[in-house]
Amino acid sequence: MLAAAVAACVSLMVAQEMAKNHLKYDHVKTEAVLTLQEKAGHWDVTEIVLHISSPLPDRDAEKFQKCAKAAKSRCPISRALKVPIKLVAKLEVEQPAFA
Repeated sequence: MLAAAVAACVSLMVAQEMAKNHLKYDHVKTEAVLTLQEKAGHWDVTEIVLHISSPLPDRDAEKFQKCAKAAKSRCPISRALKVPIKLVAKLEVEQPAFA
């Protein structure tokens, strides 16, 4: 449930950043992978890896990366967790439509 909450929050933040940067998108997909480690008889989340993707033209790759990084720092849930968070942002390059 925690992974889903982080992923949903980050997706929302990415969508907001993309809108601010005038990137038109169909959808944003975010998956959060949590690493658990047992410490002194209890389990802690020790790391989160965010996998973010969205179909966009190749020319928007740099803007997309900036949006993803900004979203990671804006997400209130991930900030509250105080856990190291890694980001893997992948552009799903749109293929041009042929007439």
